[in-house]
Amino acid sequence: MSGADNGLSIHDAVYRGVSEWDTTAQDMNRSYSRLMARIVELNAAAPWGDGAEGLAFRESYMQGGGPNVLLSNGSHVVQQIIEAGPRLLRTFDNSFGTDAAHAQDLAQGTARPT
Repeated sequence: MSGADNGLSIHDAVYRGVSEWDTTAQDMNRSYSRLMARIVELNAAAPWGDGAEGLAFRESYMQGGGPNVLLSNGSHVVQQIIEAGPRLLRTFDNSFGTDAAHAQDLAQGTARPT
């Protein structure tokens, strides 16, 4: 191990981690979409019935938006998770680029105090 980083490199780990994040996010998106479609399908069947007990259940179940809130908010959260991978990668790339530029300035003796 020699050099300024003493052999330490996080580039590969970061890129591998972001790749795994993207794969997991896409899997989650597919699963979420399938499961939410199933909830919509089950709700459309109105399995609670139209008796007094069923109507009371439906009113309680749908209170405050019920599963529709989950469908709406969940889609938003899943989208944010999907977008986080590329955003993190851009952040790391910018950081690595800045680090490389600072290292070059230091090596050439052109670094300026900040």
